[in-house]
Amino acid sequence: YKVLAGEGFNPDTQDLRSIGFPLSGLRCLILDRARRPVAPGLEGELYLIGPTLASGYINSQAMTRDSFIMLDLAGETVCAYKTGDAVMQTPQGDIVYLGRIDKQVKFRGYRVDLNEIRDCCLAVPGVKEARALMLRDGAAQLILYAQTDAQQCEGQASISAHLQRVLPAYMQPNQIVLVDAFPSTRS
Repeated sequence: YKVLAGEGFNPDTQDLRSIGFPLSGLRCLILDRARRPVAPGLEGELYLIGPTLASGYINSQAMTRDSFIMLDLAGETVCAYKTGDAVMQTPQGDIVYLGRIDKQVKFRGYRVDLNEIRDCCLAVPGVKEARALMLRDGAAQLILYAQTDAQQCEGQASISAHLQRVLPAYMQPNQIVLVDAFPSTRS
């Protein structure tokens, strides 16, 4: 996790997006990967706790299990909502949004998981490797890069047809780019 507080930290000059303070009846916890509280100025994941919190997602046990976590707080077990948002608390107590912990992006008004698009592409016969990215050069666009075995994969058309069958319209890439290989370093 990044250390943002301390010497050289100036919230007036940093590119910080404050999300303020919790609403009445909610508590915010900022926890590290081991679900331990982090000190102000350290990055962690935002968890929400309180009586106004839902107890899960309707008809989705898997999403409920992943997002609604039982935490032990000073001997009391409470249900907390794991937001997936990376945040930090400033020395003044304000909560600042830093981004997402997972590969979700906001696109076309929806939260889109780029790994889900990649995984759907990898299900196409002949696709060896894939990466989905959101580019923000003007209007935001979803771009899917795919490395294929030309003898097994029929190219962009087969990838596009498969994605149209398995993904909702808002998750469809604007462009599918076939690459010979993905760049890599020696390490």
